[in-house]
Amino acid sequence: MALFEIKSKYDGSLIFTLECGSLRLCLEAAVKSGADLTGADLTGADLTRANLTGANLTGANLYCTNLTGANLTGADLTRAKYGEGIPLEHAPLILQGTKYQILIMDTHIKIGCKMHSHAEWESFSDKQISEMDSGALAWWSEWKGVVLSLSLGHQQRIAKGE
Repeated sequence: MALFEIKSKYDGSLIFTLECGSLRLCLEAAVKSGADLTGADLTGADLTRANLTGANLTGANLYCTNLTGANLTGADLTRAKYGEGIPLEHAPLILQGTKYQILIMDTHIKIGCKMHSHAEWESFSDKQISEMDSGALAWWSEWKGVVLSLSLGHQQRIAKGE
């Protein structure tokens, strides 16, 4: 057991603290208790399979945060930032089980450690893709249609206000 603290990215003030086994458990307890996590600095947190249903993560910093399998149902992600300051207004789609984890956000797609806009992914040449990683071109040839279709569908859902 260790003491885990969730601090504000704005002024470093303490938002929530708990002695427990992981930051994920601390964050889940904070959500369960109704703590206001507005502006929480969750940089680099491993939130794999975290249940963040209904969390207020308005303006939270999710830079380098692992959200694999996290339940963000009803979470308020208004002005939250993920990756290189990419705004996150809606729960992202997270796909795993391929060579690369895929995160489809409001305006960007992150595949493995590469994050670009939908339009950029769509326009990359085979040469550019092959320079990203060993085996990337073969993977992209198989998954490009699926990833871009899911991204487009996600953007359409957002536009409809779903």
